[in-house]
Amino acid sequence: MDSLTIGSSLAELYHENSKQRRHDRSFGWRVATVGNSPSFQRLTRRPGKRYGGAQVIALPRPEPLDMPLHQAIAARRSVRRFSARPLTVPDLAALLMLSAGLPGGAGDGERTTLRAAPSAGGLHPTEIYVVVRAVDGLEPGVYHYRANDHVLETLDLDATAPARLAEASSYPEILETAAATLVLTAVFGRTTLKYGERAYRFVVLEIGHVAQNVLLVAPALGCGAVPIGGFVDDEVHAILDVDGVDEASLYLLPVGHLPPDPDPPEWAGGQEAVAAVMERLWSSGAVLSAPGRPDRGSARDG
Repeated sequence: MDSLTIGSSLAELYHENSKQRRHDRSFGWRVATVGNSPSFQRLTRRPGKRYGGAQVIALPRPEPLDMPLHQAIAARRSVRRFSARPLTVPDLAALLMLSAGLPGGAGDGERTTLRAAPSAGGLHPTEIYVVVRAVDGLEPGVYHYRANDHVLETLDLDATAPARLAEASSYPEILETAAATLVLTAVFGRTTLKYGERAYRFVVLEIGHVAQNVLLVAPALGCGAVPIGGFVDDEVHAILDVDGVDEASLYLLPVGHLPPDPDPPEWAGGQEAVAAVMERLWSSGAVLSAPGRPDRGSARDG
């Protein structure tokens, strides 16, 4: 038996078996054949779910954001407590369109895949569900964002859904104060059809692209967000009514307005304590040097 299969984790086995190798002709043949298939191209012109019969809520196109990109990057923080102030529908619309929608418009109507986040092969396996707790103009419950048309589809107006989602997460105290939580799922078949075993890598990379867009748009709206990967998968799937196999949840993104007195970063106290210890050691000349080098503390004093 190959040594890799003895005591290897499933993650390690997957990583090894999904490697792209220079002389892997079958992978290149598959990508070229599937990608050039007229049937495949027709199938993937408008990737995305559509819930027939669901109530559709049109969303406004977002206004240009006032915050420059470099300031949004500098302002990005993991916010773990939110104010009681609800989000507005325009806030939510901006978060959705600028993270995974079509900010440049629907194009020529033939292929609407020029979205805010890159996707391997333009296949866009990511779906976004919104579990609303406090958004002005929306009832609490579960909604689906149909990116191609920039609308929300009403799935379940269950006022207990936000609390149930919080309980399914590893950090219920965060979700309990969020105005809404974006749940990012992946429909794996859209990508595996073309890329086979390597598709899962592409899917999780895309989920990260979308999440980072949310985290950058939030501060530009005066809001905050935090990515959460810890949750009981099947409980979240039950809330969204997805099977957890062909489509599965990968990320939770609670969002809301910042509280008037935001908590300091959880690591701040530890950083200050470490800094105090290092300063004490440095000033006493006790900081160790690399072998063969003079002690920097002594050099400073001398």
